[in-house]
Amino acid sequence: MKILVVDDDATNRMVLKGLLEREAHDIITAENGQEAVDKFNETQPDMVLMDIMMPVMDGYDATRLIKQACGDRFVPVMFLTAMSGDEALVSCIENGGDDFLKKPYNRTILNAKIAALQRIRDLYVTVNEQNTELAAHQEHTMREHEVAEKIFANVMSKADQHLPMVRTVRRSAEAFNGDIVLAARNPSGGVNVLVGDFTGHGLAAAIGAMPVADVFYKMTAKGFAIDDIVPEINRKLRQLLPVGRFLAAALMNVDSQCRSMSIWAGGMPDVLVYDSKQKKIMQHIPSQHVPLGVLTPTQISTQTSHISIEAGQKIYIYSDGVTESENRQGEMYGQSRLENLICTRNGITDILVEELDRFSEGEKQADDITLVEFDCDTKAMLALLEHEDQMRYRDPTTWRMHFDLEHDVIKSVDPLPILMQILSDLQGFHAHREDIFTVLSELYNNALDHGVLGLSSEIKNQAEGFSEYYQQRAMRLSALNQGCITIALEHRPGTEGGHLLIRFTDSGTGFDTNEIQVNMEENKTTSGRGISLVRKLCSDVRYLENGNVVEAVLNWRH
Repeated sequence: MKILVVDDDATNRMVLKGLLEREAHDIITAENGQEAVDKFNETQPDMVLMDIMMPVMDGYDATRLIKQACGDRFVPVMFLTAMSGDEALVSCIENGGDDFLKKPYNRTILNAKIAALQRIRDLYVTVNEQNTELAAHQEHTMREHEVAEKIFANVMSKADQHLPMVRTVRRSAEAFNGDIVLAARNPSGGVNVLVGDFTGHGLAAAIGAMPVADVFYKMTAKGFAIDDIVPEINRKLRQLLPVGRFLAAALMNVDSQCRSMSIWAGGMPDVLVYDSKQKKIMQHIPSQHVPLGVLTPTQISTQTSHISIEAGQKIYIYSDGVTESENRQGEMYGQSRLENLICTRNGITDILVEELDRFSEGEKQADDITLVEFDCDTKAMLALLEHEDQMRYRDPTTWRMHFDLEHDVIKSVDPLPILMQILSDLQGFHAHREDIFTVLSELYNNALDHGVLGLSSEIKNQAEGFSEYYQQRAMRLSALNQGCITIALEHRPGTEGGHLLIRFTDSGTGFDTNEIQVNMEENKTTSGRGISLVRKLCSDVRYLENGNVVEAVLNWRH
């Protein structure tokens, strides 16, 4: 160790130098305070033994200057003094000394004190290095958090783009919100919404949002149904998340006319349907499934609930951070307070945070808070149908496609997203993608439900009719062991666009085609509106044979 010995007495300097060199220390000497400061700056010793009473500059002043020059380094200073009074010794410590040694010097005590100061110095060096590493790590982590937060914010911001009927309240318990809100329109003009609550909160919880958003937006854009999106998100999370991490989630689809919604919920609080005219909660939709990321693909249930809704109603999906917010007495905000707030106001997204803050009385937020308010606004939903997809235009071409779907394919595959992807890649159709999807969807579902499965639309006119209808549909589809659907598509160029000829044939027994509703505006029932919509979108719709063959012509203009 390099030691600076400072003493105006040459004999004392020589004695100390001899004692210390025996212990293999490298010794530098100075005969007054000023010389000590200069040599300290020049040689950067590891320790200083400082006399007090010296000419030019005393030991106190020299020590203060040396300590200032140390910066972040810890260089111990031991005062050498012949004084024995308590005040003198206290003065040594007050002026920056770390220890003191009384004259005359005792070799054993000198070595012991030097060893003790060296241990302190080594400890200080270790702590300082660790602090430097920690500071560098914190800076690196902060930069990564900033990047991740930017990406996460971009993912979340898509939920609010062009969807005025979706209003969101989100407040994080930490820098990152472990809750996720995604919303997007599908090709039929309806809207898909996902509200999720990852295990815990903070960055570890928010990381899972990226793959979930990727699956949700891509599959929604292609027209996949909720029961197709759920298993794919589950599969992705099973691959990525560690054991013990999962996503409690509710996925909802509302059709383009706000007449029905489909919902899958696992591990979330009840979804609420509120009627603003009657000013009461009309339905509580409980979670019936295990959260995503827990079960294997063969274990997870994709069964959705199908609910009849009406224009003007509001749907509320929220995380348990809302109802489990606590005040200083440990009392939770609870379900009843939330429902009362909903029923006493026309929309709560502008008041919820203020209400929770008032209830909590300044208590620290323990969990992420997220609530989505979906306004069943028919005009806003129809405006989505009129929104043009900015797709690359292609000159009209002539082509034909033919698909034969047997019962085993019908049970396991939804062909519509695949068809739409082929049609988009083949022709583009510019702003007509939603109309085409609507026509294909209605005709395919009629061929499947009423043709192959033999379901009657009259079920929907009963109380809880939608739920009963889709329960029977799921049961019959699961047990299906025969039947087929043929899809034939043909495209012919026109002068200003093209003509898409669509033909569906099913293996059902058919029906009386005279009972088909023609005018959508005059249809006030809960069934038959799909065909009325197809007639409105197409220039010609005809049923052939026993009604199990339907042909439609959709004209489009560029």
